[in-house]
Amino acid sequence: MAIQMITLALTKEESAQQLLLSAEATEKVLRYLDVLQRECDRETKLIQDLLDLQQLDTDTLSLVMASISVEEWLPYVMAPLQKRALESSLALDFVINPDLPRLMCDQISLSRIVTELVTNACKFTPAGERVLVQVEPNGEGDRLIFKVTNSGIEIPLEERSRIFDKFYRLPKLDIRQQGGTGLGLALVQKLVTRLDGSIELESNRSGTCFTVELPLQGV
Repeated sequence: MAIQMITLALTKEESAQQLLLSAEATEKVLRYLDVLQRECDRETKLIQDLLDLQQLDTDTLSLVMASISVEEWLPYVMAPLQKRALESSLALDFVINPDLPRLMCDQISLSRIVTELVTNACKFTPAGERVLVQVEPNGEGDRLIFKVTNSGIEIPLEERSRIFDKFYRLPKLDIRQQGGTGLGLALVQKLVTRLDGSIELESNRSGTCFTVELPLQGV
């Protein structure tokens, strides 16, 4: 029912966009169009996130396992994220341990995990600061470790157990700063679990680090 209501609202917003497009392109009209476009994009993502979570909850999400060269794959995923980070005056870097073994994984799910974690990190990192993505093997050599670290705010200890809840927002923060759909980290946790991996969170005054471990041989 919620998805149908969001879809209806999205249809109305798209109709409003068409009306504005037919009007004279004044600065005010263009500003309204920009706001509508961002709202349409946000609600489209919300629908997709809800559908994906529904599939994960019912164990019906299809995985296409493939052998992935992380050295080749990660720069491709990071490129658009680095562009957006630069627009927010952030440095977004990545470090790949040399001679990484190939990873058997669903590429779409892996891209979603990294994208959501990096996007989340960028939201809470002050301008002029840095977000770092690291990939390395674990000590036993049977899993890959993905770390996303930022120098933003500390997540209070009492809030960390709820950070992966659907629609959860950190208290005492501007909701506009948190943005998004409120489903990103919930989706990440469920995708990691579906891939037989694990995810951990560490946070202190210096910043926050999400660590994802995935089995090299897949599920």
